Amino acid sequence: MKVAYLACADVLTTSANRRIDADEHDRELACLTSAFAARGSLIQEVDWLVYDPASRAFDLLFVRTTWDYVEHGDEFLRFIARAEAFTPVANAPDLIRWNLSKRYLAELSDKGLPIIPSLFTDRPLAASEAFDRLGAEELVFKPVVGASGLGQSRLTRAQAQDFAFTPDLFAQPLIPEITTEG
Repeated sequence: MKVAYLACADVLTTSANRRIDADEHDRELACLTSAFAARGSLIQEVDWLVYDPASRAFDLLFVRTTWDYVEHGDEFLRFIARAEAFTPVANAPDLIRWNLSKRYLAELSDKGLPIIPSLFTDRPLAASEAFDRLGAEELVFKPVVGASGLGQSRLTRAQAQDFAFTPDLFAQPLIPEITTEG
């Protein structure tokens, strides 16, 4: 079996300008490479942005460190749709699509699963309303489609006077332990 480990260009081991967190990619790829080899299979890192699924070069497309999907959202969704037409994709494409928008957190909460309280909006709101609804004095505003903390704003009520809370963002109370423990 030949498996494509789908990644973004700036984490590939051959990239000249690697992301600071590319070591996560390296560690996972190393573990999987030896595990697959022990079973007679090959896993190879592939830049999802340049791979053509119609080539059918792999038996499985394994979506892993495709962290630039945030900047290429529509293109990533088209890639997943095209990929699943030619080759099995893991994780399941429907799960990938569902997981791209953090609005899935509301669905999890509605099912009774514990999540950090999250406020989503379908229209622009005054940031003060987010503070009131969440009952917090410090919030983190995050992109609904985002990764790696990009585009997040950590604000106190006083700092958020002129902040635009728009539907492409959601708000959560700051959990102080996240700043020290992750």
